[in-house]
Amino acid sequence: MSSTLVGSSGTVCDCWQHSDERSTTAEAPPLLHPNIARMYQDRIAKLCENLQSEKD
Repeated sequence: MSSTLVGSSGTVCDCWQHSDERSTTAEAPPLLHPNIARMYQDRIAKLCENLQSEKD
């Protein structure tokens, strides 16, 4: 669906054209480190240890 609008300066704007093109374009999957789950698990474990040591 494309709509054409005329701005206050008299210029033509095809504002919907760009959004339609983006919705049909396939995006590449995000690139993640293969060990991201392990790294996250280690960081959470350290956080839990630090929080426990602050309680004592």
